[in-house]
Amino acid sequence: MPRSHFVTRLLSWIVIFAIVLQSLAPAIALAQEPDSGGGTVLLPLIAGGARPTLTATDTVFRTRVTVQTTAQWRDLERMNPVFLARGADWADLLVDDAQLADLARWRYEPKGTDTLEALVTANDGDGRMATSFAPLLTASTQLRAALTSARQSDATAARRADESRVHLRVALNALATEQLDFVLTATSTDTDNDGLNDTLEGYWCTDPARADSDFDGASDGVEVQRLKDWMANKRYSYPSTGKPFQGWPPQKIGCYDDDQDSVPDIAEMVELGLSANRESTDRDKFDDGQELFGQTYCTGQGGFCSYGPLPRNEDWGVIFAEMPSWVKAPGSHPLVAGFPAPEVDVVESSIVVKTVTVVTTDHVIASGTEKSYSTARTEGTSTSVANTVTWNEWQEMSVSTPQMASRYGVVVQGLIKLTMSNWTNRTKSGTNRRMTHQKASTTLNGGACH
Repeated sequence: MPRSHFVTRLLSWIVIFAIVLQSLAPAIALAQEPDSGGGTVLLPLIAGGARPTLTATDTVFRTRVTVQTTAQWRDLERMNPVFLARGADWADLLVDDAQLADLARWRYEPKGTDTLEALVTANDGDGRMATSFAPLLTASTQLRAALTSARQSDATAARRADESRVHLRVALNALATEQLDFVLTATSTDTDNDGLNDTLEGYWCTDPARADSDFDGASDGVEVQRLKDWMANKRYSYPSTGKPFQGWPPQKIGCYDDDQDSVPDIAEMVELGLSANRESTDRDKFDDGQELFGQTYCTGQGGFCSYGPLPRNEDWGVIFAEMPSWVKAPGSHPLVAGFPAPEVDVVESSIVVKTVTVVTTDHVIASGTEKSYSTARTEGTSTSVANTVTWNEWQEMSVSTPQMASRYGVVVQGLIKLTMSNWTNRTKSGTNRRMTHQKASTTLNGGACH
């Protein structure tokens, strides 16, 4: 066989094989391997699970709630459910779908929830109770139809849905004692005996015929309760067992996840109190699946998560399908937004400031009143003492000596007067003293010549 023919035939087989694989692709999906730390495996579409969506009569429910405070009791009574029984911190209720969603959102932790239809079907051996509850179940069906029409129509349809809900609640509060006792004592069906009744198995997209739907060693009931404890702040983090179902909602027929957060919509509404219309209920950059299970579904197509807007493409490489370990509680909780707490460390000589624009102005406008006040005050006592003593002592002596002046033929009688004066003036003021002062004077008196 020529070499060129062999190559052509080989390429043809490769093309055919690729076409066959492409036709099988819708039956295969790429998913995160459970509890593997981030590996990937190819999983087939999973058809297991009971009813994953609310049916026409899934409008009336029996549930048990936890009531921890007086304020919660008051709010619960304002909701006006039908009380079947109550204890110190719990109550068994009969409610409609809207009330059940409110109980989940308001952290009443509804558990063991089951539909009235399922309870009647499982416990009415002779069909008598089915006849008794027929009017109520009919009202339930009418409400579900009105709600479906309201989503697709105008305000008039929404008003009709509200009226249908009012009629249903009136019928609930009008139930006879025998009917209420039946609902209270009726037993839910749990085919695989895993602690999660068949109705809730459908809402969680788990397998009602397999106690451990995801083969991780923990029963479905235990895993769901751990998730509820995490939601109720009874755990420090999301459970290590993660999600209770095998695969992910997009891989399961009829398991709806409209907000693409990897959590089944019905479980979000009536079990967890999360938003079924928002990928991240707390509006941070981690979707509800990451914060609830510790990981979310990512196809990995295009090099990003590619299932829902979160994790964002621009964050890919830092945030993957797994919840980052550096996000600590409570920021890792589905109801607490996990935003970073910025820390700024200034390194010496690492900040450089450059002048870009210099604006100089000498225009000064000043207005106002200036006042100045000054006050001086002197207080004290001044005392002065001076002692002064003065001494004045003096004595005068006078001596006269006549002499004959004939030398010049003139007789002159002269009088030479010698005066000696001793004068002492002493002044004492403190320690100052002045001593003796002497003065001598000579007087010559001349007479006339005869």
